[in-house]
Amino acid sequence: DAVPWCAPPVGPTIVPDNAGQTERMLIKMMTNLPAVTNEMRLEVLRVTFSAADLNNNGKLSRPEVGKLFRRLVTSISAKEVEEHLMQVDTDHNNQVTFDEFVKWLETSAPEKMTKGFAKAVHNESDIIKASFRVWDKNGDGLISMRELKKMLAKLISHFTEKQVEALIKLMDSDSD
Repeated sequence: DAVPWCAPPVGPTIVPDNAGQTERMLIKMMTNLPAVTNEMRLEVLRVTFSAADLNNNGKLSRPEVGKLFRRLVTSISAKEVEEHLMQVDTDHNNQVTFDEFVKWLETSAPEKMTKGFAKAVHNESDIIKASFRVWDKNGDGLISMRELKKMLAKLISHFTEKQVEALIKLMDSDSD
């Protein structure tokens, strides 16, 4: 499969003379977004798997598999989760490892699952949305300020606390 290509912006990037360090960095980030690669897709899958692994044992139980499936394919019944769990769990221990899940997804997952995953991580916007769903711990469509601040501090470790707060302020368009 061809990986979608992210076209560079047309013409030079204009950075206002009065732009601060944080704003300059954001402008640079937005004009140099990488194309979505299969490695990125796999990493999103790995992070989504880890987020569903509530007890951090590296294996997903039946409820955790349901959570994973619902993050990838939003409309799935409990019966479908059960059926897929039986297919994915190749060693029949009622738990699914990441390797079992990836192998199943690549070789024998039903079209609904493979298409759902492909749609969930098709382009740059989808990757951002998938990341948001991972950060949205309770599934309410919001990320708490505390969680976002903690996550950004980890992801952009060279940022000062003030820069992280400025970035959050730019993201939070409705100040909620």
